[in-house]
Amino acid sequence: GSFLVENVEPGTSLVVKETRAKSGYLMDDTPQVAKIKAGQTVTLEFRNKKLGNLVIHKLSSADKSPIEGAQFRITYADGKVVDAEGGQLSSNGLYTSNKEGQIVLSNVTGTIICTEVSSAPGFAIDPETRTQTVVVNPGDDTQSLYFYNTPLCSLTLSKVDSVTGKPVPNTQ
Repeated sequence: GSFLVENVEPGTSLVVKETRAKSGYLMDDTPQVAKIKAGQTVTLEFRNKKLGNLVIHKLSSADKSPIEGAQFRITYADGKVVDAEGGQLSSNGLYTSNKEGQIVLSNVTGTIICTEVSSAPGFAIDPETRTQTVVVNPGDDTQSLYFYNTPLCSLTLSKVDSVTGKPVPNTQ
């Protein structure tokens, strides 16, 4: 996009700053100065870099299969929540892994902190890797984080008669 400002008095200096960038691009908020000279057109150029991507992979530590339904709180280093797609993909920075065991965030950049807040039923959160930090750079940068959960075990005890092999009713 471009725009033209006409009828500015020669000798005038204009300080121009970008205040909004196209969705998916990092705003260039460095002010630039245009010194107006008679009979000349001054051109200023603001360069916007495309934002990056983050893919979170939620997997079973036993067989590396995807885990659906794990919930993560995703924030920037300054504590602000990552509300991708204008808040359409999350609620206050909370995201849930899909059936492929993934959360895919596009158009993000900066230092991002991902904390698993709840695992899918039947799995335990690994406290050593519960929170991970990654830097997503502007441009064609795609970063990936991997979170592994341990499947929970279950144990069933049954009382049986040693002679008949039939279940013994619980007397307690």
